[in-house]
Amino acid sequence: MRIINLIDNLSPVNFGIWNAALATAPMLIDRHNCKSYAWYPALEDAPQLSQVEQRSFTAFGRTQLLEALKQGDFSPADTLIVSHGCWQFPTRWGHALHKMGYKWLMVPHGMLEPWSMQQKRVKKLLYFHLIEKRLIIRADAIRAVGTPESKNLKKLLNRDLVLIPNGIPLIDTPVPHKDHTNINYLFMARLHHKKGVIPMVKAWIASSLANNSKYSLTIAGPDDGELRELTTVLKQHAVSNIRYTGAVYNNKKEELLNNCHFYLLPSHSEGFPTSILEAMQYGLIPLITEGCNFPEAFDAGLAIKITPYLSDIQSGLEQTTKLTFEQINHWSSRASNFVNKNYNLQVIAEQQYKLYSVLMDTPGVL
Repeated sequence: MRIINLIDNLSPVNFGIWNAALATAPMLIDRHNCKSYAWYPALEDAPQLSQVEQRSFTAFGRTQLLEALKQGDFSPADTLIVSHGCWQFPTRWGHALHKMGYKWLMVPHGMLEPWSMQQKRVKKLLYFHLIEKRLIIRADAIRAVGTPESKNLKKLLNRDLVLIPNGIPLIDTPVPHKDHTNINYLFMARLHHKKGVIPMVKAWIASSLANNSKYSLTIAGPDDGELRELTTVLKQHAVSNIRYTGAVYNNKKEELLNNCHFYLLPSHSEGFPTSILEAMQYGLIPLITEGCNFPEAFDAGLAIKITPYLSDIQSGLEQTTKLTFEQINHWSSRASNFVNKNYNLQVIAEQQYKLYSVLMDTPGVL
């Protein structure tokens, strides 16, 4: 079996989606001989993906599609199409390939969540009802990556969904015991207004943690429109214990996770962010919103619930200062065990393979 992943953007600001889309590729080929491909718009310095054959396109017409199929010797008999996200070429090509006889799995990755649909509302609603919905409801299956998204999509599209959450790989070594001399907080996401980074910073400044040498906040992630305001706010208030590092990967990312105790994501809306899973795996206690679409963390008593607004973020921050070192250590261990047990990427890969096999072998729509 071969899997063509149609991805609208391989840039750092879209890391969450393309990383989640391709994270299981090495396991699928090693365990089941399922080869993964990534098709995406041309990009300078595109990342090199592990065990994924990459192909970039400068145009997305029928000619380019047919040429790529011919060159790769793809066939509906052995190739599954998986489109990631909405509004771009993945939906159009997914639908076009479906009309050619290919099985098509569509994964919105949170782009059809209620908050996201309210942004540029008139334009999105028109396009959705005139074009997008008409195409995606023809997909052989639609995958949700979180429980709330599954419920919302079922209501929006009036059809059954398949729920397979995102996952993360198991780490090779145990998480080291964290130093409690300083308590470190981490925000690790793109700097976009929906992520709540500005209210978060203002909440920190208004809290007892500001300019307190016992605490620090690290903001890590590529700019997606909020860096200018972030820089202005930090200069205006001369806060000494907030730093912005830009995007972090590999060893730098691991070092940050090893050294931090709490993870902040006051987001308005998500699909299902793997950054929360990564943080919890490394023992960070999450302060997250309902918009992060991870009710399981609240149900298990492993997350502090906040909203994307200053006063609630501040309340959450103040709550963390009341925890003892023993409570932090116990909570940290429970969070790590919970994620490793329930969101292990090896398990997710097997769920994907089962779905892929059903799609390739069974006619009809799931």
